[in-house]
Amino acid sequence: MANHGVLIGNKYLAKDNDVLVRPVVSASAIDNGYVFNLLSQSATAGQTEAWTATWPVTGSLVGLWMAYEPELPSAFAGTKQYRGFGTVQDFYNVAGQVFTAIKISVGDIYTMSIDVMSGVVSTGDYLVAADSAYQLAWSAAGVNSTTIMKRLATTYMSLPDGSIGTQHIVAYKVEVLVA
Repeated sequence: MANHGVLIGNKYLAKDNDVLVRPVVSASAIDNGYVFNLLSQSATAGQTEAWTATWPVTGSLVGLWMAYEPELPSAFAGTKQYRGFGTVQDFYNVAGQVFTAIKISVGDIYTMSIDVMSGVVSTGDYLVAADSAYQLAWSAAGVNSTTIMKRLATTYMSLPDGSIGTQHIVAYKVEVLVA
């Protein structure tokens, strides 16, 4: 089973600003920390208050939103989700189900697990939004016309799983430079 992205909001504008928090639905599974555009509200019955997540594409790689649903250890069997089993790395936002997204703002600081990102960490200290991808990509430098986050530190996240010696995972603390 693949690990899923874990996100901790250290300091972020959306924490105390409801206008920067929205209910979202996606046609595909979304990990916390994935980024996307919210261009329209859902037309699905029962979900018309939710916004529809779409891939960021060239020309719209700024003004993005990020999945940030409270992570609950979960196990999945088909389309059924059973909360309270496994670890937070088992959690993801199920396709077609409403979850929470926050607006990314300049100055926000987040701690993210490697599963939120694509590419090789050693390629640089920046994370950028990429064309047709939910995951942030490592970059040697910030890229014009895109959301940019700078790595502040390599750190760890607690991951209590009941075993000895595996209670943490590598994570990266980042600050948003361009939103």
